Amino acid sequence: MQNRIYKAISAIVMTVVVLLGMLFIIISYELYSAEAKSTLVSAADTALEYSHASQQLYDVMSKTLDFEVRVTEIAFDGTVIFESSHQGEMDNHLDRPEITEAMEKGRGSAERYSETLSRRTYYYAVNCGDSIIRFSRKSQGISAIFIGAVPFFLVAAGLVMVIAVVVSMKLSETVMKPVHQMVRSMDIFDETEDNISDYDEYEELLPMLKLVSRMKKQMHKYIDSLKTEKDTIALITANMTEGMILLDRDDNIISINQCAIDLVNPDFPNSSGCNIIEFTRNSDFLELIANARASSGTTGTFSVNNRFLRAFISRISSENHLSGAVILIVDETEIHLNEEVRREFSANVSHELKTPLTTIRGFAEMLSGGMIASDDDISRYGKRIYDESNRLLSVINDIIRLSEIEEKITDHFIEADLLEIVNEVAESLYEKAAEHDISIEISGESAAAPVSRGYIYELVYNLTENAVKYNRTGGKVMLSVTKAENRVVITVEDNGIGIPKEHHQRIFERFYRVDKSHSKQTGGTGLGLSIVKHITALHKGNISFESEAGKGTIFTVVLPA
Repeated sequence: MQNRIYKAISAIVMTVVVLLGMLFIIISYELYSAEAKSTLVSAADTALEYSHASQQLYDVMSKTLDFEVRVTEIAFDGTVIFESSHQGEMDNHLDRPEITEAMEKGRGSAERYSETLSRRTYYYAVNCGDSIIRFSRKSQGISAIFIGAVPFFLVAAGLVMVIAVVVSMKLSETVMKPVHQMVRSMDIFDETEDNISDYDEYEELLPMLKLVSRMKKQMHKYIDSLKTEKDTIALITANMTEGMILLDRDDNIISINQCAIDLVNPDFPNSSGCNIIEFTRNSDFLELIANARASSGTTGTFSVNNRFLRAFISRISSENHLSGAVILIVDETEIHLNEEVRREFSANVSHELKTPLTTIRGFAEMLSGGMIASDDDISRYGKRIYDESNRLLSVINDIIRLSEIEEKITDHFIEADLLEIVNEVAESLYEKAAEHDISIEISGESAAAPVSRGYIYELVYNLTENAVKYNRTGGKVMLSVTKAENRVVITVEDNGIGIPKEHHQRIFERFYRVDKSHSKQTGGTGLGLSIVKHITALHKGNISFESEAGKGTIFTVVLPA
């Protein structure tokens, strides 16, 4: 706006200067021309008083005037008697306007282009009674005077224009200064207080400034409230355990929290504006979003990177037009895995219970049907029924025990010496180990920790019993207890058959057996290591192992002291 003001002022000044200059030139030219013509007439009148001889008149006027004059004497029939500026025969001048006027009125004048002089010329004719004397001078002489003055005029006009530009710039700056200050005061992000008293000299701007100041304060309050609300929403979404995505009507992402990114596409940059297809190309997820268009909302599951996710999609509409969607994503991987474990557990329990029951029922039918008559057969099959019953009872006891551990049904933790518990386990398994010529060695130091003594005994017992069961004749089982800082480490090591690498990830699963035939021979239920794992978790510890087929296994249990 400032540029427009000073340009407008400069243009107006320059236009006025040019117009005044042209008007001055025209008026001056007319005044000078009239004065020159008047001087020519006066000089001609004076010259006629001396003589009517054309040559003498020309001589007199050439000496008395400061410009070149031409004298022509013309007869009443138009014949040129004398011509001071031309030698030779000339055209008849009877039709010349000034001649005609002089013959009628005694005097005549005209201004036109002269063929003789090839210039524009001013003519003045006088009727002398016996002939007409005509005086003339070149009008270009007057123009030349003003043409010579043009450079001086241009210099003066240029100076005036420069002064006008400078003045207009300063004037526009002065005019716009309060406007600029007011514009700066309208910046809603400027926290400084507006000083209205600075504009007292600009009375016209005070009402607007007061209005702007009030609006600015209201905007600050509104922005602060929006910022607070935004921060609150951002805090909530950032700490949500569910993923949340906001989409517009074209399925472009308006907002997305970090949980949604971690669940669906961890490599995606946390930014809005891109389409949901750029975020993920999971066909099941995109199909759910597409299905949500046909209804107010939908829900469904999809999987990403071995994780099972459930999406709750609600479409937002206004005036019968879809305007976006809200998507909540919940990680149901653990629920899904627990469901699989439950189904597998049910199947395994059914199988583990069905097998011994079927065997017991078969032998019982044989006994009741008289198919087994001899005392040796009765004794032998009776022992089989007894063994299967014990196996069935072991499975049931282990299932009950595992259920108790999962439900955290236990006595209060007490300080117990773990080395003492290890010694008790070794003593309990001494005879069983001696049957297979397996030695049990104990090392370490006394280490107390807050534990459930019964559960820790069962943990060490299961690990040691497995080390004995899955060992070779003449093998060794080494138990140790060590204490480091605020933890206690129990190690059970053997040099037995070991665990093949392909079974490492599944040995803690319920009813999982590395060697099923060997487990049945040793009476294993497949729940021992699962119980060990749950007891360790109950004590907020961790368990790990190292094993290689044919070389043995090392189990390490770390418990907080």
